[in-house]
Amino acid sequence: MERGHSMEFVGNYNDVEISVTAWKYNKTVIMASTFAGEKPLEKVMRYDKKTKNRVEIIRPHVIKEYNKHMGDVDLLDSIIALQKILMRSKKWYMRVFFIC
Repeated sequence: MERGHSMEFVGNYNDVEISVTAWKYNKTVIMASTFAGEKPLEKVMRYDKKTKNRVEIIRPHVIKEYNKHMGDVDLLDSIIALQKILMRSKKWYMRVFFIC
């Protein structure tokens, strides 16, 4: 795949549509979502190391939505990291139980 190319696969699980989109950026990025899919596509400007110029590539809608809300997830992760867990466990569900 060349840079900017994307493919979408849509499946249905328990009457919920799940869209899996693969997008070639510098490497292939794979996103699964029940909220957004590949369409509508939009053109964005990105820097290309090979030509040392800005080039126009096509970006799927799910990538745009992810980038828009990515900062909120990072903030939540940093807040969770500040909480001291009194009992250590390697199982994630036990950590959630001890925090609550």
